[in-house]
Amino acid sequence: PEWIGLANYIRAVSTDRLFWRSLTNTFSYVALTVPAQLILAFVVALLLRNRFRGSGALRAAYYVPMVVPYVAASVLWSWMLHPRLGVVNYVLRSIGLPTPMWLLSETWAKPAIALLAIWHIGQPMVVFLAGLQGVPDELLEAAKIDGASGFQQTMHITIPLVTPVILYNAIIGIINAFQVFTFAYIMTGGGPLNSTMFYSLYIYRQAFHYFDMGYASALA
Repeated sequence: PEWIGLANYIRAVSTDRLFWRSLTNTFSYVALTVPAQLILAFVVALLLRNRFRGSGALRAAYYVPMVVPYVAASVLWSWMLHPRLGVVNYVLRSIGLPTPMWLLSETWAKPAIALLAIWHIGQPMVVFLAGLQGVPDELLEAAKIDGASGFQQTMHITIPLVTPVILYNAIIGIINAFQVFTFAYIMTGGGPLNSTMFYSLYIYRQAFHYFDMGYASALA
């Protein structure tokens, strides 16, 4: 080992363009996935809050992606998003919509990985379900008697009362999104043209592809 002081940090911020590209990719990925995941999980939790025939099966179905290993999910979605053989483009083609190149496109690769992340709404959905159980039925019934619609009840009673749960899910979602690695490593390897080179993947590449452990440690 050779003591080089702050040289690795200076290299990162001054000469390493991939450092800034990986940061930009990661922040844009977080902006894509976290709000969409929160909104979708909350809507599903609202729909499944009341017991009805098949609600238990639906809850289990929405949670299933959380128990699928990330590597298996990445391989599955890589097949689904194949430009010619994938089921997603087959459906789009059959209804007359354009068929993106998905993982082979610099424009579509990041949204494709974001779709896979949004698919994993099981954990926030379960937390939202638990929080919704704590909303008193008396308040909702009183608002209904006063003429409040279902949307007004949700906006003025349900959401304010579950704000701590929303904050918790937002924090956990942001942490998970910033740590994105497996999806990009398996599906794109950081490509095409570094469009999915996320920060964790870049640190891994510096450490275990180039064996530049000092620089990787500084990035970490």
